[in-house]
Amino acid sequence: MQTLKARLSAQGYLQHPSRGGSGNPGYYAAATADAITRFQADFSLTQDGRAGRATIQALNRQPADLLATLRANLERLRWPFNQPVDRGLVVDIASAEATLYDKGKAVWHNRVQVGKPGRETPELRSLITHFTLYPAWNIPKSIFVIDMLPRIMSDPGYLQRRNIRVLDHSGNELPPEPAYWPSPASMRLQQQPGPSNPLGSIAIRFSNPFEVYLHDTPAGELFSSPERFYSNGCVRVEDVESLAGTLFGLHSWRTEKPFDERFANSETRNVRLPRSVPILMTYRTAINSEESAMRFRSDRYRRDRYLISLLDRQEPAR
Repeated sequence: MQTLKARLSAQGYLQHPSRGGSGNPGYYAAATADAITRFQADFSLTQDGRAGRATIQALNRQPADLLATLRANLERLRWPFNQPVDRGLVVDIASAEATLYDKGKAVWHNRVQVGKPGRETPELRSLITHFTLYPAWNIPKSIFVIDMLPRIMSDPGYLQRRNIRVLDHSGNELPPEPAYWPSPASMRLQQQPGPSNPLGSIAIRFSNPFEVYLHDTPAGELFSSPERFYSNGCVRVEDVESLAGTLFGLHSWRTEKPFDERFANSETRNVRLPRSVPILMTYRTAINSEESAMRFRSDRYRRDRYLISLLDRQEPAR
């Protein structure tokens, strides 16, 4: 406990108690718990006031490691696509949060779920152009072959239970029995709208080479997790309908009502925005915040170390 208090004090989170608190063990316990909670907030940890494994690991990070994190993030800020967004949506991948700005002010903020390690959500900048209401899910080839094909082969009713169609690349439907399928390269799977569809009720679309988008999800219970790295690369958005309505009404000459009227019908269809809205998907493991001088996040994708290795090369990397 003394080592913990010394570390919190050295980092400026635990001040020496005033004379009014001397001799009161409860005061010291409360002060330590409050210091741990403030430290947890600055390192994007669960703020429970307890020195658990993740908190101890963060406390043990060496100054050189923190300086390297700052160096990596300062380098990211130099990249042209990472320029600040005055009006648009910013998806902060490292913290699994999204914020919509209008004239520099946050008008919407919520939690998201991003790609798990190995299926990382990409960094990009683009323009949101439209929504798909009650979308079908065109299952990516990697998920089809790696995740689904073994289940389909061992469970004849898998496709029917999940309302999945088997199609060729011309859109013609194929038999659901694998024995009649051509090679996986010449076919695709499409899950129809419904309760089991992982896209939920809406997908938010923007052009990008990674075929990712923002969407609803039936896995809403995962938003309460402190680190929300669960998807296959796309971004699952908590209360995505409110985001879509805010995007649709972002320009003063339009309101949310036209979007709400379209949403009342449960048919699959596209709804275009009155004007496209910028989107920035960025990966930042250290940021300035209004509450504290600096806030750190875990580097779940291990991108900081690789970036530092490039910066340390004598010849600048292209």
